[in-house]
Amino acid sequence: MFLALAACSGTSTTGSTCPSSGAPTYDNFGRRFFTTYCSGCHGAGAPNRRGAPRDQVFDTEAQIKAHAAEIDAVAAKGPNASNDDMPDMAGPVRSPPSALERERLGQLLACEAAMSARQAETIPAR
Repeated sequence: MFLALAACSGTSTTGSTCPSSGAPTYDNFGRRFFTTYCSGCHGAGAPNRRGAPRDQVFDTEAQIKAHAAEIDAVAAKGPNASNDDMPDMAGPVRSPPSALERERLGQLLACEAAMSARQAETIPAR
């Protein structure tokens, strides 16, 4: 799906935030989203990556977190931008994510970033 994140132009961060209730998680939204729209090109076992960079594998929550800003800029929707550069519809995906799915993706990425920031605050400095 996220064919060539680095090669995309005209993308913007969405400004999405993590909702205080009913927030999407990797388990209740992300896993299905990435399996449906991304794994065909960005899965470790994808038979034809269609130009997706080798370092952009989105099979796990940790791999998605590592590329969250890039994913947001090409596939998510929020108050500041609606990005639809991915998935590449010439690839294995035949129907793009809905606007609601893109919005939930932006929220998921914002929630993951907020969780990572909270965890970093709780790790004592050495």
